[in-house]
Amino acid sequence: MSSLRYHIVFNPLASAGAAAESREAVLRMVETVFGAAASLCVVEGPNDAAASTRDALRGGAELVIAIGGDGTMQQVASGFLAAGNGSASTARLGMLSIGTGCGFAQSLGISGTIAEQLALIRRGIARPVDLATLTNGRGAAGPVSVCVNECQFGIGGTVVRRVRGRIKRLGGRPAFGIGAAVVALTQRPHLFTLRFDGGPEESHLLLGLVVANGAYTGGGMELVPGAVTGDGLLDVLLIRHMSVLQRLRTLPLIYSGKHVLSEGYALRSCRELSVATESEVDCEADGELLPPGPRTIRVLPKAIHVITSEGGAS
Repeated sequence: MSSLRYHIVFNPLASAGAAAESREAVLRMVETVFGAAASLCVVEGPNDAAASTRDALRGGAELVIAIGGDGTMQQVASGFLAAGNGSASTARLGMLSIGTGCGFAQSLGISGTIAEQLALIRRGIARPVDLATLTNGRGAAGPVSVCVNECQFGIGGTVVRRVRGRIKRLGGRPAFGIGAAVVALTQRPHLFTLRFDGGPEESHLLLGLVVANGAYTGGGMELVPGAVTGDGLLDVLLIRHMSVLQRLRTLPLIYSGKHVLSEGYALRSCRELSVATESEVDCEADGELLPPGPRTIRVLPKAIHVITSEGGAS
């Protein structure tokens, strides 16, 4: 594998900074399997991962190995799109998932130790995977960001805002579980105005809204069961206004996907969704907080080739 031209993106800030402690060991493991990397980016600023990925791909890299969590994968995916001027690239993304949430990896069937994930990348079975773009405002104008796994408005965004610093160091499942339980007790509903695929405006009183590419998020929560990362669709979960007792009853079910059987939840699918709220709500994409405000989310079918398990993206 020494002839393979590949680029490494390592995010020491992943898992609330805990990834920095394993930096040298992980990089040695990668180079043992693949030989010396053509280039390496150790993330220090918000645009480092995207810019280095773009430059490496334009320079001929065949593979990018991204080491971090969902936020890292989001930025690397942005670099793939920038390198191809928004179109699909034939280069492949290999993921070493060491973040807090790691929902994108779980949605793709990627799990196990670093050594097991490296063995998966070495096998090199890549599949085309959808991405989503988020545009600020109601129209096509404005800055565009990329989402690899999910974006959330309302309760999910508030959970991400609360799961920071010391609590994040507990790890994905306990950190997001504690955060979700606390927010479930206090979240108030908001009036959402939604437009699916350019259709008529719909008004919904919701605790939250999830727009998903993958089924899993937040430390193993099967938040949007049935979501497939390569079907050219966005799966949308509407979390209706519920009593506190109803919220607490359904909260444990989000780990099995059975919460959607409750009348407090509804599933929809689309290729484009415009979202606006009557008042400001928390908003996040792939575990990264976004400024509040209306957004249009669009699917970008088969936008990136990701090395996955046999039963991963389809």
